[in-house]
Amino acid sequence: TGIPLPAGTPTAGPWKLLDDAGRDVPVQVTPLKSTQAPWVLVDFQATVGAGATKSYTLKQQAPVTSLTPLTPSIPLTDVRATVYEGPGVEKLLIGNQVGAGSWEYTGPVRAIYRVDGIFRDGSTDYPGFGYTTRYTFFKGSNAIRVDYFLKNSHLSSKRHLKIKTATVKLGA
Repeated sequence: TGIPLPAGTPTAGPWKLLDDAGRDVPVQVTPLKSTQAPWVLVDFQATVGAGATKSYTLKQQAPVTSLTPLTPSIPLTDVRATVYEGPGVEKLLIGNQVGAGSWEYTGPVRAIYRVDGIFRDGSTDYPGFGYTTRYTFFKGSNAIRVDYFLKNSHLSSKRHLKIKTATVKLGA
């Protein structure tokens, strides 16, 4: 959630988030630098029942307990896609990671790991196409959000690919 701050408010922390009962809530606050007015991105986990409401207050002061950033292990083991090239013609492409993946965003509540790569079929005449995968990890959860973006790496050729299947294998 993005929150605008009054003009002139410094965006540097420390920050604390309080629930409507005055209890500290683990929070991750990131200043947004690309805006004219001061804004902060606020990450926190809330449980609110159906039809219920809950209020939170963000304060510019140190929380009662400091949190350490998440350090999940990276589960990527295999990336593949099958491309439909015409009636009865399909091509299996293997994703080749380009360089090392990197942590795009880390904090005590949420962390995002980014992997860039190129799909190729092993031949030298197939130019391939790019991909970016982002893995989002959340504190206290075994769930991993996977955002997968396919990119036309050769914009001048205006190629169109029909992806029949795309698979990301996590774990061993």
